[in-house]
Amino acid sequence: MEQEKLSCMFCHRKACETGKPEEYPGFCLTTNAPGKLLEETLEIYRTSGLDRDIAIAAAEIEGEFYGRACRAEEIVRFAKKIGAKKIGIASCVGLLSEAQTFCKILASVYILKILSFLISPIPFSDPEFISHHDSACHPASDPCSYLPASH
Repeated sequence: MEQEKLSCMFCHRKACETGKPEEYPGFCLTTNAPGKLLEETLEIYRTSGLDRDIAIAAAEIEGEFYGRACRAEEIVRFAKKIGAKKIGIASCVGLLSEAQTFCKILASVYILKILSFLISPIPFSDPEFISHHDSACHPASDPCSYLPASH
């Protein structure tokens, strides 16, 4: 299998669900994280207040509701757990309808900001881009960084 296909998406073992370490494939980052990635990440969680609080809240929600609640419900429970007042949703323009539906669910409780990645679209006239569309979304531009601080 080509290296780029060695990812969770193409894994059929699902050892992360069974908890059997002997079943993890050799390319799995769960057991083969590069360098000191795991150690450095754990250190952040041990020492950083906000990162630690978010990681613990996420783990608690996942532990209690994984497989029993839909993702939308998990997000709402997570937001409540961390005391969030605002939720931002960044979406590809192709999923804006779904993002708007989710915003309707959240709107009674949270201040929302929905943002499309189609900000100053990149034209496909550049020969490096091959598509049947006129322009490309580009999440690498980090459109959220352009929002006013009050958002």
